[in-house]
Amino acid sequence: MTYQIISFAHQNVSIELREQLNFSESEQVKLLKLAQESKLIGEMVILSTCNRTEIITYNIDETQGTAFILDLIQNIKSSSQFDKQQLESVMKVFKNDLAVKHLFKVASSLESIVIGESQILNQVKQAFKLAKKHKMTKQYLHKLFDFTMRCAARVKSHTDIAKNTVSVASEAVNKAGTVVKLAGQTALVIGSGTIAQLTVKYLLKKKSKIIVLARDVSKAQALMHDIDQSIKVISLFELKQYINLYPLLFAATSASTALITDELINHQDFNRFWFDLAVPRNIKMSNQANISLFTIDDLKSDIDRNLQARQKEALKALQIIEDFSIMFFEHIELLNINPVIKSLRDQAKNISSSVRAEAVKKGYISKLESEKMSFLIHQAFKKFLHHPTITLKNQDNESIQKLKNHLELLFQIKQK
Repeated sequence: MTYQIISFAHQNVSIELREQLNFSESEQVKLLKLAQESKLIGEMVILSTCNRTEIITYNIDETQGTAFILDLIQNIKSSSQFDKQQLESVMKVFKNDLAVKHLFKVASSLESIVIGESQILNQVKQAFKLAKKHKMTKQYLHKLFDFTMRCAARVKSHTDIAKNTVSVASEAVNKAGTVVKLAGQTALVIGSGTIAQLTVKYLLKKKSKIIVLARDVSKAQALMHDIDQSIKVISLFELKQYINLYPLLFAATSASTALITDELINHQDFNRFWFDLAVPRNIKMSNQANISLFTIDDLKSDIDRNLQARQKEALKALQIIEDFSIMFFEHIELLNINPVIKSLRDQAKNISSSVRAEAVKKGYISKLESEKMSFLIHQAFKKFLHHPTITLKNQDNESIQKLKNHLELLFQIKQK
């Protein structure tokens, strides 16, 4: 049994490399299909967010699997400026119990830039749904993700880790408040997704005036007017004009390429403060006079200071994760022993069928009597195996594995 996760996360990978490793849905589908065709990977899920890319697998080829995944990444991201050696130098590989605990921590937000944030669990769910849709999840990843969702839900309900949580959006607005007076200030927000909406809500609390720039104006208007009717929404096509009019800007779109580059920027005499909350980044520019640019990584230190009060809750969460990890592997061991028990029953059924067919052929019993005997033999064997099965399932994991090996040897059972 091999669960494995290849992880590229904000703790050990720069924002420049993370944005190159950010997979669109179509790229994820391509990666899933290539993995499926290879026969080197039994099951796979790809989690790709602003701050991490996690390749979660089961039954991966021990000798070639990891190298194959890195080759696939390079193939799909052929235009990116990294090589296999660079990926190997920053990636972390988790196997079996460490992989399971890592995924539980990720889904419970303990590995997020903002501990306690709520977005990651939905992102984990969507990653699993996509892999399931393309038939790259089977029994073992199904079970892993089922336990992952339950674990994350338990952490949320049994700790205060999400209470008064900070977010990238809230920290960006707080940071902006240290450099400009937010009350009455006009702020540009580019995008209308989750992070953009959070940014808008925090700016409203500071009594800022807000202009949202979005590709789909009608959709953005519906979203923003649910928040506050005073929010002005305009087309992203007017981006160049507006970024040169106001000092405060927050960019939070899912665009795969930068929206704001040097070509759009005009020199202004007033100071500007721009916050890029996206990965891949929405702003790519050279040093500009009077423009201060902040990225997600620039906000980490501010976020870390606000996390200290939640360390006690994080310890509670880790204990929940430990408990769920133990329960998960106990469940997996039962999954492993069930096929052995089924094989024993199948062997008994086949032998019974063979013996009855021979008895009918030699005239010892009639066909009707054979059918009645089939039912009786089946019931007898169920009763015969009942208590040994219960006893087997009540053993610890190590004992189950030993007994499983002995049964496979004794009855010549070959697992697929």
